[in-house]
Amino acid sequence: MKQKNVLTSTYKDSEKEVRDLNRKLENLNQYLGRTQPDPAQEQQEKKDTPHL
Repeated sequence: MKQKNVLTSTYKDSEKEVRDLNRKLENLNQYLGRTQPDPAQEQQEKKDTPHL
């Protein structure tokens, strides 16, 4: 049980880090003019992200 809690915590921390890095990447791409933000795609990605 203790190992499960540790792994769950690690997973959640990693998931948060990935979200933060993706947000920074999107901001950089927008700043550099590489892509235009697509709100429909962003909403779909948020729906597809599993929550524990």
